[in-house]
Amino acid sequence: MTQSSLSTEPTPPGIAALAAVLERQYPPRHELYLELGEVGIVLGSNSAPLVALLREYFGGLVRETRAPHTGLSIRAFEAPPPDFGRALRDWPRDAGKAGQKEQFFDVPDGRVVFKVRTQMQFLLGRRDLVAVGPCLDNANQIINFINSQYISQRLHEGWSLCHAAGVAHAGRGIGIAARAGAGKSTLALHLLSSGLSFVSNDRLLIQRTERGAEMAGIPKMPRVNPGTLLNNPDLAGILPPERQQALAAQSREELWDLEEKYDVMVGAVYGADRTVYRTALTGLLILNWSWKDGALPTQLQEVRLEQRSDLLDLVMKSPGVFHRDAQGHNASETARPDPAGYLHVAQGLRVWEAKGAPNFEFAVSFCRRALEA
Repeated sequence: MTQSSLSTEPTPPGIAALAAVLERQYPPRHELYLELGEVGIVLGSNSAPLVALLREYFGGLVRETRAPHTGLSIRAFEAPPPDFGRALRDWPRDAGKAGQKEQFFDVPDGRVVFKVRTQMQFLLGRRDLVAVGPCLDNANQIINFINSQYISQRLHEGWSLCHAAGVAHAGRGIGIAARAGAGKSTLALHLLSSGLSFVSNDRLLIQRTERGAEMAGIPKMPRVNPGTLLNNPDLAGILPPERQQALAAQSREELWDLEEKYDVMVGAVYGADRTVYRTALTGLLILNWSWKDGALPTQLQEVRLEQRSDLLDLVMKSPGVFHRDAQGHNASETARPDPAGYLHVAQGLRVWEAKGAPNFEFAVSFCRRALEA
């Protein structure tokens, strides 16, 4: 797909002007209305197939009319990747991640983010939130962009973002935090197979309210590796039969390390009534285990988060390049979440650390007991 140039000026116009040009070029005649908790979202696009795909993905969050409290308006333009005529800076990746994923440039009224691999670009202004490029081929990035803006809205309201999954049972929830690849999504799916409900995958919002500690989910389906699918009877059918055969001879550790991901559509696998996007937060389990500790028994011990900065680092998650604070300031490359918000929620909350070798059956039993106590 060739690039189209919106500006040949050395200094391009701001976000509002760029968004207005795009809207004239690609009129967003199709709309999708979403409602997540107290946040209403409207997405406009020039692509009917994209809107249909997003409608199917977001499922029960779709509304037929615009919510009266709509707080976010997002546009997604199916178009050739634009060239805005500005030099781009690299956005640093998390430790252990290879290759450049995102670049950006800032202007007085916002930021433009460039996805290196897909050529998608995202405009973040004071009022304008825009995705432009081959949207339909990269629908997952549109989903992530919608969720990133929902997260920002919640952060403005005082919530804290965790690198965690969440599950619930009978109005009580547990967060499962861990570094990337440690198995939080795998454990959450095993817990769903045991009868619990889905709250969130990989990103979880927590806050202490007048009702106590609460958690809120993000509408992003689990993306898991083949090992997770093969070792869960409810999920094995997601893999094509020929792929199952090709992977059957690999060890659990080899499957764990594969750079191959599959979406698990929770509603299709477990039922439309098995998702709860906000509930009380009963406890937080931090997976500090590793396959490298395969000879060690799995151990769970209660900890105090204010005394374990190493575990707090596993819980905290920066909202990243797409975040703008409530005053409209762009996120810094070196920004780190404020630990105070997490520690405030953790006061009086039970927190456990899992060490040794990963043992999902053991962890499922523990989480169920913690939620049913």
